[in-house]
Amino acid sequence: MEKGVTKMDLTTMNGFQLAASVKSKYPDKGNNLVSPTLGLCCKAGELSQVVKDIVDVQDGDISSADIQTISCLVSVAAFHLACICEETDINMLEVCKKLIEDMKTPEPDKES
Repeated sequence: MEKGVTKMDLTTMNGFQLAASVKSKYPDKGNNLVSPTLGLCCKAGELSQVVKDIVDVQDGDISSADIQTISCLVSVAAFHLACICEETDINMLEVCKKLIEDMKTPEPDKES
């Protein structure tokens, strides 16, 4: 967590990361990368099943219930990502900002 960030302002990514750290409960918290990673994998699996059902069963028609389910799964996945960041002293905001900046940079032409 960024030095000096102590306020759980849920309108910011740093605040969300701090809140996830405070609210999370799993064994050996602070020295356990496995629990939040498995939680993230679980939610990703559930999300993929929802999307598979939308495609296979509902012919791609997304209902409001599907959107609510997807929203819930994404929010819990974000919670697990924030916990992973806390376990590894990664600032989630800085990582996301770097990703967006890197996406702005054109990739060099690949020679065939």
